[in-house]
Amino acid sequence: MTRIRARYVRRPGRLDHRAALVVAADQDVIRTEHAVLLASLIPNARLLIVPGNHDDYLGEPAASGGDLGPLKRTLPFVADFLD
Repeated sequence: MTRIRARYVRRPGRLDHRAALVVAADQDVIRTEHAVLLASLIPNARLLIVPGNHDDYLGEPAASGGDLGPLKRTLPFVADFLD
């Protein structure tokens, strides 16, 4: 398995990342506006808001109820970001 390391430097109120993808669902435990704020604080961050609940878009069995549809719809966006 490949490990991905985020490199950052702490600055007052901001994080510097080489690359960041903030992912949240529209019915997630984090509010959409908080995901937008988080992405705005990370230079060059990309934001992905997907339909669904917490973790079902990542294929978490307990959250998705075994339905891998949300995961299959989310993966192309994550793969594009990592490419």
